[in-house]
Amino acid sequence: MIHRPRRLAHRGFVDAVGLLVDRASGERDARARVLSRWTPGTAVYALGGRYAVIFAGTRRVRAEQCEGAPLVRCPGSGSGASLSSTAALSRAEVDALLEDGARPDQLAIVRGGLVETLSLSTASLVDPGAWIDLAAVTLVEVTSLGAPPRVVVAPPEEGARPAPAALRPRDPAAMASALSHALGAMVARGELPASALSHLGALEGSSTVAPAPSPRGLGATLKALWSSLLSPRRRSAPSDGLVRALPPPPEAAGAQAKVAAAPPKSPWWDRLRGWFQQRVAQPAAQRVQGDAQSRYLERMIEMFRKGDLDEALRHALPLGGAAPPGAPPKPVTWAPPQARDALTIRLQPSTHSTATGGSTLHALLRSLYREAVTALEAEGRIDEAAFTLAELLREPGEAVALLERHGRLRLAAELADTAALAPELRVRQWLLAGEPARALGVVRRHGVFDAALTKLADDPAHSVALRRLWARHLASVGDHAAAVAVGSSVADLADEVEAWTDALLALGGPAAVRVMVRRLADRPERFEALRSRLEALAGEEGVGARAERAVFARAASEAKPNEALAMAARMLARAQARDAARHGEQEDLQTLRTLVSLSRDAVLSEDVPTWPTFARVPPASGPAAWRRTLTAADTGPRAVYDAVALRDGGALLALGEAGASLRDRDGRERARLDEPTHRIVWSDHENSALLLGARGASWRVARLDVARATSSPWGECTLDCFAQDYDGDSWVVGQEGEVLALDATAGEMRAMGGPGRTPRTDHARVRCVGRDRAGVAAVRVLSVIERWRWSLPGWTLQEKPLEPLRPADREAVAVHPSGTTARRSASGAVEVDRGKSLPLVELPHPAGTQSEVTHLTSDRVVVARRSPDAVTVLLWSLSLGRSLAELRLEGATSARARIYGDVLTACDDRGRVLSVDLRSGAVLLDLRA
Repeated sequence: MIHRPRRLAHRGFVDAVGLLVDRASGERDARARVLSRWTPGTAVYALGGRYAVIFAGTRRVRAEQCEGAPLVRCPGSGSGASLSSTAALSRAEVDALLEDGARPDQLAIVRGGLVETLSLSTASLVDPGAWIDLAAVTLVEVTSLGAPPRVVVAPPEEGARPAPAALRPRDPAAMASALSHALGAMVARGELPASALSHLGALEGSSTVAPAPSPRGLGATLKALWSSLLSPRRRSAPSDGLVRALPPPPEAAGAQAKVAAAPPKSPWWDRLRGWFQQRVAQPAAQRVQGDAQSRYLERMIEMFRKGDLDEALRHALPLGGAAPPGAPPKPVTWAPPQARDALTIRLQPSTHSTATGGSTLHALLRSLYREAVTALEAEGRIDEAAFTLAELLREPGEAVALLERHGRLRLAAELADTAALAPELRVRQWLLAGEPARALGVVRRHGVFDAALTKLADDPAHSVALRRLWARHLASVGDHAAAVAVGSSVADLADEVEAWTDALLALGGPAAVRVMVRRLADRPERFEALRSRLEALAGEEGVGARAERAVFARAASEAKPNEALAMAARMLARAQARDAARHGEQEDLQTLRTLVSLSRDAVLSEDVPTWPTFARVPPASGPAAWRRTLTAADTGPRAVYDAVALRDGGALLALGEAGASLRDRDGRERARLDEPTHRIVWSDHENSALLLGARGASWRVARLDVARATSSPWGECTLDCFAQDYDGDSWVVGQEGEVLALDATAGEMRAMGGPGRTPRTDHARVRCVGRDRAGVAAVRVLSVIERWRWSLPGWTLQEKPLEPLRPADREAVAVHPSGTTARRSASGAVEVDRGKSLPLVELPHPAGTQSEVTHLTSDRVVVARRSPDAVTVLLWSLSLGRSLAELRLEGATSARARIYGDVLTACDDRGRVLSVDLRSGAVLLDLRA
């Protein structure tokens, strides 16, 4: 049977009865994914190139982040008819499959856009225990040193009577034969799988039937209570339809019995409470509640039918779904529902269970509520109609649309926030409500600027307002390149875009070069204003300058040619010819040819010389590491606790209680900031920083504007750990076991957002945290060690695996969003874990040294290795397994180093600061504080 479903896969959270795990990625990976979801009672079947993992019940899973394709029961139109499918099948599609011969015990999967059915009755059951390799295990025969146990004979109790003759089968063989024929007929009709016949062996060989239980008197009841208290509670049978339709063969039952043997005993009070809840509370509640709730529902329904909507809405019951899998059962309420005092939208789940279930009643109430919405809207009672949609029908999206349609814009925005609707919808609602600050907050927390623009495609005025809002915010956090890109299309931002462009040009770098090309292409008359910057770019030497000229060549090739671009290309071509002839690299020669072509100068084209080229091997890729030693006599006047290299060749130095210092490339102090600084948190945009002064267990934090060379205090806080860079908008920290994103633009220190999945717990701590533009990772320690990873924007949880067991003396000291984790032992040795698929990297650890990880990327780690007479800064490549750079600082007792791109910057407590470009091995900065 072949069908083309409209929706090929499930999306979001679904109640899965199992998973379909593809084995195409490798048997080892497939088994690992199966075992990650396996629990006692789970059945695993081999279906060709797949494993079908059938749960003992339903589980709430997120389809996009699941280990395999979720199998979900898709109901048909008929009563009880359904199929387990990896596709989100509609009722009509399920009915079509059933009419074509599909059976409820089969699985519907999607292959090549088409639906196929697979039968588990013909599949082979897999025992995951067989995957454990026992080849290295040696079995040793043992004998008891004591006497063998004494055989105890238990004589039959006096007064024991056989079962009544009426309860015993007259002909057990005939009964078994009749049962065999009946089951065979059901298998032939497809009502049962063929494996059901495998259970007949035990019946055919049995000649007796257990006696039926007799009615209980008071003594029997007390005995049952005593047994219930002294024995563990029995597990309830799986309630899932797929599991009931597929009884496991005998070997599966044996495997499950082994796993479920000897369950742990629960406390006696839990068993007493469970017995009381099941035997006394629930039956009594059903008897007491049934009549009271029935009368309540009858009155409520009668109110709706009479049109008394005021009282009906006060007495109406919200419609809700079933409790999520694994959630504890709700306590039974003994009182009937109570009328509400006011029609307030709360969107809170119910806290007690009631006896008002049933699909027929649910459909009736839904119909009454829908009719009430229509009537209330017609009468102009918009708030009551929105209440009915949001609170009773649990359709907040429809309620928001209704309120917007009738001009209740602020209430619609508040409801969208309360219901946690899609962030882009909430941005639109707050803009419509005239509160752009609230809209900006949603964009910042969820990173939905592009999605919100799409949502506002039919509303040009608010679309322009969002662009203006977002461009100004980007400029305020230092991302001038993005601000120019967003704000260029907003007419009234022309002057501000010009100022942002000037700030970007002053900062320099590839982004500034691209903006320069755009300005020359759009406004050729600005050539004279940009001449000094072009001359500076032409006069600079080194790898960075050649790379920026290559960026100019590529950007100018894509722009519309004019005379200003031609003159700029002519100026840069002469400088590029000088550097290309000196270095002889093929990339430099190609850039020169592009610049000559852009200059449109025939004479210059004829004068371009030729020279041989060769492929230069950077120090980071060469066979030997870059090495340098600074002697103990070569020191500065004061200690440097942290340092960052600036794009213009200068540096920002942390001088402890002496403050922070901005230096030029020749070492002259440009500005001194009167803020205690022991650590620097550097901005991705390289124009701002956070200055951290140690205050015991706390940190005093100040904000620095590099371009203006000004600082301002921000506040003090106690932190478990913090990221050593930020995006100018938010700073990721760990505080009391919780990962937070502090709002770096706020006047006071406050959390702007975060994952919301690491609850604050007593004694929990975040040991380390790392971030980049794409994600955040953190290692959290409580009773176990967890490594959390989120993707940005939106803080989507990617994984939360437990850290693998390590020796007790090793702790995580650094983590990267890619999952790379650095650990340090008590002896000072460092190891880096890159995940299960890559080997563990152990860094060299000479005797008598202590190592500190100062910076970690996905492929490199920077370590300060302290010995009695020096500190050695070591840059290690994780993929190459060797050192890329080593800087020995003699006489130092502490040092810090960090790497951004291909530039390594190091400093120590003897006042020495050095920065090296690993592409060429050139020392960019060498100063003494």
